[in-house]
Amino acid sequence: MTLAREIEQPESKVFRRAYIKRRNLATGLYETGWHEITRYVKRWGTLESRLDDIALNMFTHSGLLLTVRNDTGAFNHEDIASSLWNGYLTRYRTLVKIECGYEDTDGSDLPTNPSAGIFIMDKEIKTNADSNDVALQCASLRSIFDEVRVRDVASMGATGTASDYITKIKNHTDGSSNFVFQQFITSGAWSIETTTTNYNPATTTSLEAKTCWDYMVKLSQAEGKVVFIDRTGGLRFESRPIVASTTVFDFSGQGFARPTIIRLEEYKEAWNKLYTFFRCKYLEPATSASYVVAGTTTSVDPANVPWKYGARVYEFENDFIPNTATAQGIVDNLLPLFSTVKQEARILTKFAPQIELHDTVRASYYSYDAGEQPLWDTVNWDAFNWAQEGQNFDWFQKTFRVIGKELDLDNFTERFALREV
Repeated sequence: MTLAREIEQPESKVFRRAYIKRRNLATGLYETGWHEITRYVKRWGTLESRLDDIALNMFTHSGLLLTVRNDTGAFNHEDIASSLWNGYLTRYRTLVKIECGYEDTDGSDLPTNPSAGIFIMDKEIKTNADSNDVALQCASLRSIFDEVRVRDVASMGATGTASDYITKIKNHTDGSSNFVFQQFITSGAWSIETTTTNYNPATTTSLEAKTCWDYMVKLSQAEGKVVFIDRTGGLRFESRPIVASTTVFDFSGQGFARPTIIRLEEYKEAWNKLYTFFRCKYLEPATSASYVVAGTTTSVDPANVPWKYGARVYEFENDFIPNTATAQGIVDNLLPLFSTVKQEARILTKFAPQIELHDTVRASYYSYDAGEQPLWDTVNWDAFNWAQEGQNFDWFQKTFRVIGKELDLDNFTERFALREV
């Protein structure tokens, strides 16, 4: 059975697994395999990630709070014999992987790569004396890039493209041929879209005080791209899609057979992401020649976008941009993406573990019940004639981009933030 068909079933067998990867006491390197700790887990918590949901180019990743049993002392300090870390390096900075998905009738995992996220233990490990539970607080792998200054990466001051610089970060070593970031994200898990514009950070102060993550975000902004950590623990640097490509999944809700949308929680015109004018500062000092703009000024005209919706200006500064033509291209490319009002929705759905940030999905949903029987927990107002009631809209395979997702691992439900494409 396919994963899409499995999600549509009224009853399915699901699984959750948790693993750790410890470091060798002598070398400091991570062990090659994952050690499963599923049997210890009491509460799984939620995993949340967002991209372009709160602000443009902003990637947020909630991390993980895992509650485990410590009845046997498995999560004690590494000096104690019962500890899983006895004979290994400290518990801190241990990698934690979560897998979840469906099990088909043959006992195979769906999806075939069921990873929901890879995290790093970076907080105090707290034990509850009454219950003997331990809270494992884990951060997103994004945090490893926040710990290294970009000026410490070799050859970052030389002229190169954005993809060159991100590749240099990928290949950063400690000076003794030991990779730094590839200890956490293996070489094959980096997806770096090739770029052609050359930058010369040696002529700017762009390397000062910036972390590697700050630098990659600036590069993605300069290129009109996005950078984020995906559910498999890989780093992706790629274009923001204007037109939908491959559809990962078709959600269906009220009024359709085999519904996978439990509830439509919010549907709106996204005024917070409507911008009629873009202004970018790319040169120092601040003079009129330091800025490029794209957009339309206000005129009293029904065809004028600022007159229809109000003048909404997006201003940003990026000293990586090498010349006027490149700066102008950035604002020109942003304008068609955000100068029209797009619809956004938030839906509560059945467990759909294969969906990633940036994926394209479709949704079918009627604001009324075509069969005159309300589904799920939809409010049954004063009558069944939904088409003539207030909230009236019909979606049939409407295309969206995923800009946020929240996976509830305890209840196997998901919330998706969707933006119209």
